[in-house]
Amino acid sequence: MEIDERDIVYETMRSSGPSGQNVNKVETAVRATHLPSGLSVLASDMRTQVQNKKLAKERLVMKLSAIEEGKALEQTHSVWMNHNTLERGNPVKTFKGNL
Repeated sequence: MEIDERDIVYETMRSSGPSGQNVNKVETAVRATHLPSGLSVLASDMRTQVQNKKLAKERLVMKLSAIEEGKALEQTHSVWMNHNTLERGNPVKTFKGNL
């Protein structure tokens, strides 16, 4: 699944955790927000902002594809449930007796 880069807004912030003085001084954490859906993810695992930006985009793609997969599964289920609610019409021929 591909996302248009113009649909994503990136915000940077200071991260916390084990990276020493780098995390205290530099804004390495990245929050990516997908504008059409409103979903946002946070990446602060890596030491650099560029790596976290790439990781945030990957997480956003994974999250959106999981949502799309869930919608497809729900649609398939609703089609199958529609099959179970079919009503049969009047029979034209009926068979009585032994085969």
